[in-house]
Amino acid sequence: MRDDAKLMVLMSNLMKYLTLNPLIVDARWLSVYKIVARNLENCAKYQEAASLSEQVVKIEEQILAEDHPSRLASQHALASAYMANGQIKEAVSLLEQVIEVSDRTLAKDNPSRLASQHELAGAYEANGQVKEAVLLLEQVVEIKEQTLAKDHPDRLASQHELARVYRANGQIKEAVSLLEQVVKTREQTLAENHPDRL
Repeated sequence: MRDDAKLMVLMSNLMKYLTLNPLIVDARWLSVYKIVARNLENCAKYQEAASLSEQVVKIEEQILAEDHPSRLASQHALASAYMANGQIKEAVSLLEQVIEVSDRTLAKDNPSRLASQHELAGAYEANGQVKEAVLLLEQVVEIKEQTLAKDHPDRLASQHELARVYRANGQIKEAVSLLEQVVKTREQTLAENHPDRL
């Protein structure tokens, strides 16, 4: 089980040992700062996570090609921090950029591309763009249904999210039908006390 508080202490000690400033990113240690930013987000320190992630992205935009996987992953992480920090419009804008690059450079079934599309759908919904969220999640679910096993956790998570967004869009019959499918699959494949089944 994850222990974010212990990781926070560990990362703080590591940064002191490396004599790194926790507020100003040193380009030589980007991977350390990425872990710290993610940990800050997991510890509900959203503003600090977003600030640190912004610095990482700014540096990577200067040194990596726009389609470099690390740069796209960092932009996705920044968008996630923006969402957690309530900066929905910034998250939407950044994820749209990530998707635009991913659409040109990655296969339709690439897991990173699908994850960014899934995240953008959530940002769209949070921004009141429910119809756009539905359309995007329908695409994600269609691809995952073609490429992943019926009981794959990522497929089930996207189907569950689509059902939730259907409900938000007033498409109750579609939401119920899809949720019944997800529940049935989980009942067949997960232990009775599994948290995803409860």
